[in-house]
Amino acid sequence: MLIINSQNTSVYLYENYTNNNQNSLRLFSFIDDPKVLLRTIRQGQIGLMTTEIISLTKFESIELKFEAPIDHMTIFNFEFSDGKSQELAMRHIKLEGATNFRDAGGYAGLKGIHMPWRRYFRSDNLANLTESDLKVLSELKISTIYDLRRDQERELSPTRLLKSSEIEIIEVPITSTIADLSDALPEILAGKLSGLDDNHMCEMYQSIVDTHLDDLLGVASAIIANEQDNVIFHCTAGKDRTGILAALIQLSFGVDQETIFHDFLLSNRYRTPLRMKTLEPHFLEHSIDIQNFKPYLSAPYEALESIFDELIEAAETIDNPNL
Repeated sequence: MLIINSQNTSVYLYENYTNNNQNSLRLFSFIDDPKVLLRTIRQGQIGLMTTEIISLTKFESIELKFEAPIDHMTIFNFEFSDGKSQELAMRHIKLEGATNFRDAGGYAGLKGIHMPWRRYFRSDNLANLTESDLKVLSELKISTIYDLRRDQERELSPTRLLKSSEIEIIEVPITSTIADLSDALPEILAGKLSGLDDNHMCEMYQSIVDTHLDDLLGVASAIIANEQDNVIFHCTAGKDRTGILAALIQLSFGVDQETIFHDFLLSNRYRTPLRMKTLEPHFLEHSIDIQNFKPYLSAPYEALESIFDELIEAAETIDNPNL
């Protein structure tokens, strides 16, 4: 199901979720426009650009093919007949050592303004980045990483960067009433926990807001105030603490609720299936049904919904110079 704010959006990009280097893309159009100028830009390489004229039909999709692969450095600029324009890029950036690394920007906000692409990145932990992944971070010109993990999480899985890297890591530990799964796993396998359902997740999200909303607002404000730096913010799974912070940043731009939830739920596409596949053999060895813990391994709609009004109110205090 396509869930996107179409008020300030003319075209939407369907992504190939299994291949980061593809030569085609499929667009969905919200408008009729027989003459759209499409510029394909290779970010960071001035002058390397292709142009073509395409025709769009409202509520229909179109497939476009390119000679060069589409990857994390490709930006598409659409110039419509009415003079308006829109940029699109691949949201999910497939890394070898992180499954939930993606662009949190690009969405339509207030006053016809779109969040910038390739400035705000959200992710799961960065402990297993490969040399190839580190090259991607370098190409994306990442300057700052906000690490929302607890001290114990960072000690067990320290962020991997090149020794020569100038990326600054800012630690902002965010805790909750429910421990990280790495702590809970022995109790689960010992049969001490029968499950972690949506109610547990709502409790966890509420505890994060009750205890750390000011910390998260501080990070969101710092990220938005610095219009030059490209940043990553992450926790262990990149779905709960990271998801709340992403929602605050997006709310400060005036992104609508439906789109914010769409972005939040993408963790269930990129992270949850692989995590459940990895853990399931351990659960089966102890005759435990992993489905009883699926809400904890997912980004649950109900949990974000339970705190969303508080996030809306909090985001109103963020001074966003982009608006």
